[in-house]
Amino acid sequence: MALSPILAIPLLSANQSAKEATINDAISFLEQASNRARDLDFAAGDVVLPVLDLQRYFMFRCKNVTGLRALTIPATSRVFVVDNSTGTNMVNVVRGAATLPLPTGTTAVFYVDGNYLIYLYFSDNGGTIPFTSLSDTPVNYSGMKGRFMRVKDTEDGVEFAPAGASISNFTDLSDTPVDYTGSAGMAVRVNAAGTALTFTNESGSLRDLNDVPDSYAGAAHQYLRIKADETGIEFVPSGDLISMFRDLTDTPVTYEGYGGFVVRVREDESGLEFVAGGGGITEFTELTDAPNSFTGFEGAYLRVKNDGTGIEFVYSGDSLEDFTDLADTPDTLSGAGGMVVRVKEDESGLEFYGLPTGGGGGAGTFLELADTPDNFTDAGGKSVRVKADATGLEFFDQPASGAKTFLGLTDTPADYSGQAGKTVRVNSAADGLEFYNPSGLTVTTKTANYTLALPDASGYVRMNVVATNTLTVPPNSVVAFPIGTAIPIRQIGAGQTTVVAGTGVVVNTSETLKLRKQHSGATLIKVATDVWDLVGDVELLP
Repeated sequence: MALSPILAIPLLSANQSAKEATINDAISFLEQASNRARDLDFAAGDVVLPVLDLQRYFMFRCKNVTGLRALTIPATSRVFVVDNSTGTNMVNVVRGAATLPLPTGTTAVFYVDGNYLIYLYFSDNGGTIPFTSLSDTPVNYSGMKGRFMRVKDTEDGVEFAPAGASISNFTDLSDTPVDYTGSAGMAVRVNAAGTALTFTNESGSLRDLNDVPDSYAGAAHQYLRIKADETGIEFVPSGDLISMFRDLTDTPVTYEGYGGFVVRVREDESGLEFVAGGGGITEFTELTDAPNSFTGFEGAYLRVKNDGTGIEFVYSGDSLEDFTDLADTPDTLSGAGGMVVRVKEDESGLEFYGLPTGGGGGAGTFLELADTPDNFTDAGGKSVRVKADATGLEFFDQPASGAKTFLGLTDTPADYSGQAGKTVRVNSAADGLEFYNPSGLTVTTKTANYTLALPDASGYVRMNVVATNTLTVPPNSVVAFPIGTAIPIRQIGAGQTTVVAGTGVVVNTSETLKLRKQHSGATLIKVATDVWDLVGDVELLP
């Protein structure tokens, strides 16, 4: 008698007598295949499911899972359920080269078609197992009281080990400095070779310190101030400080409508006003206290030099613990509640400063500041600039063409719209500055074969190509991505995208280097100098 190709259900034949028997058998088999459950006993080891069981049962319950087990599924087409909700170890569901894990406390719906095996639904029902039941951990705690856990020397599991009896000081360790001589006030960081710890004077991001906010989010245009309880530093709006420039009694009350304007003394010598200006310096690199070139500083940031003589490009450094740990800051926050931070008079570092009372239309004026002119006499129509000896501000006659703002320079962005809270860095072409959001991704779409470039370190690459195409990972000698760089990629076109390793580059993958189909995505992660991991929706090995 002929059978159906998937569930092996008897089929009616021409001129068959007693057709009702065949029909009844078929209905019975369909009911079993849709509802019937079977217990699978894993006590003796792995289980290979017979073809007929897969055809006649819908659900399989895992019992006596005393260790890591495998359930091998036959090569046929079927939707089925495996229940490991009461098991004490993981069961791997296997079909050909495909393996899908089913942890303890879970139930999943699978679809199999030959060597193709996928989850249709995954349910976490809870459940726990003892730590000592794992395959790479100690089997019991006997005799291990007071010990610590560490990775084995063979790197294939963990073990209990006694605390090192001979180590009592930081300098006793094999990968630390041997003494503290000459290192007063320094911080600790990993050395350039990545092999040990060393002392350093370098500081990192302000956000890395323990006593400052850990994010700039929502703090655009705010200032730093010691907390009232003297426990650290906080961001505060300008209205909580002494007068802003626009709050002084002899200055304009708003910046609205004055984009690109400069400041000068009023004609009647009664205060300051905004006026349209132009000319003067046009590029950032023309400033006397700034770098004269962007070359070699792609992705760098700006900071004031340590000697207080100007601005320099830097890359992010290593972090210290507290603001008071820095070499050029106060040693304690005590007595500084409500104060702000400013550069010392001798330009040797930072100090806490108690601002005069006022703010928001207070009594302070531009002329009352210690480093400004004493009066506006004969200053009508003049502008303000820093003195040549860098000791304060002075009035000067603006050139006929006027001066530019930061936005007016030829190598800077054209406006601040939508840039709140962003930082400034050298652009990828090394010919100017750009606003940059370190926490966001730059989305780029490629319409042909493409080789990754340094800007992709903070990007999201989308391949929109009709025909088959390649995405090449260049060697470190060509593009020096930092180790730890993660670049998400996606095939949005009809043409299949293949990741290609450049000369000397290794790309690790569990299957192939091809994205599985249109709209499949994956991530390239750099794990060593010329070694990358490809993780995501890739095509299976044949």
